[in-house]
Formats: sequence, C-alpha cells, structure tokens
Amino acid sequence: MVTNRKQLPLDRFVKHTVTSYMAQHITKLISSVVVRGLHPITLVEGNHFRKLINELAPGYELPSRYTFTRKMENLYASQHLKKKLCSNLHISLTTDMWASNRIVPFWKPLLTTLN
Repeated sequence: MVTNRKQLPLDRFVKHTVTSYMAQHITKLISSVVVRGLHPITLVEGNHFRKLINELAPGYELPSRYTFTRKMENLYASQHLKKKLCSNLHISLTTDMWASNRIVPFWKPLLTTLN
C-alpha cells in the first residue's frame, strides 16, 4: 500500500543548540534593532516576532522585554558615555514622547553636551 505522504526533513527531529555566545550575540542584535529602529520594546513580546526568531534561530530562548530593557540601559551606561558626561560642565537633556496611530508609545531622549 502506497501513500502520498511526504517524508519529513531530518532537521525536524534534530534539536538545535544555541551556545551561550550565540545567544548573547542574538540578544545584542535584537537590542540594536529596537534602539536604532526606534521600535517599541514590546516588539519582542509579539507573536510574529517570536515566530520569526524561532525560525531564524531554533533553540534560542527569547528573553523578556524586561531583560532587553536592562540590556539597553547597559548600552547607554557605557564607560565612554560616563567619561564624556563627567568632562562637560554644560549638559542639556531633551525628551520627546509620542504615540503612533495604533497607540504604541515611543520615547526618544536627546543628550547634548556643550564644550
């Protein structure tokens, strides 16, 4: 008896492993996409985004938005920024907040130093 079922590919049965280094690198890349693309941090919680990451990096466990928030705060708290702020006496901090048509909140800080 012959059936018309297709044979499943072998990679469907093999568990993909993501090393610690790869996971850190993927997390850093996702943080960069969120920050540089001015996307809301809730992007990482979306079902479609999670499906995309699962297809691109099977075995990668996507951190929560709180973890990404901490990662982004660490990016801005780098030693270079601290040195630059400490060496300037005049600093101006401006923020801009808005919501998209779908009521997605955005926040953009702008830090200007005067020498």
